[in-house]
Amino acid sequence: MRRPDAKSRIIKAFLSLYGSTSINKIKVSELISKANCSRRSFYNNYADVFDLEKTLKEEFFKEMEEEILSNENRVNDGALTFFNQHSDLLLAYTSNENGLEFIKETAERYIKAQEKNTSNNYNPFYYKDRYYHIIFCLSGFISCLKCAGGKIEDMDFNQMKSYVDGLNKGFNKKYLISENV
Repeated sequence: MRRPDAKSRIIKAFLSLYGSTSINKIKVSELISKANCSRRSFYNNYADVFDLEKTLKEEFFKEMEEEILSNENRVNDGALTFFNQHSDLLLAYTSNENGLEFIKETAERYIKAQEKNTSNNYNPFYYKDRYYHIIFCLSGFISCLKCAGGKIEDMDFNQMKSYVDGLNKGFNKKYLISENV
């Protein structure tokens, strides 16, 4: 069996520490020990732990936007799958002291990506309500992840997707938006 590369091990080690420790208390020495890699491997990829945190977050948002923009029919179809695939990052980033800020930023960026993917004219109240709607759905999803201890299994995932689809239909009906949003 092939051993994961140093960068993957560093990310995994960081996420396991970041969820339970303040970023200010994470030391590179602790991180490389947990990742079983050299200091050089760490510094070849990142300037410091703050750079690692920022890079992971930006990569997450970039991939989320790409997922939304690549989905031509329904913006929400791939979102839960995407969040489930990135459950380690979601759990780590929402378990520390900045968890709520991360959820808010995710909702803001989700809406901005959604705006690029649609030509609907929304009424002025749409964005504020959509923002809270996404925070509600994402917070619920993260709570389920925490209860499941990581990834959500297929059966539970399909039930959750049905529930979120129902919420989206009700939301879209309120704003008279087509079902394809």
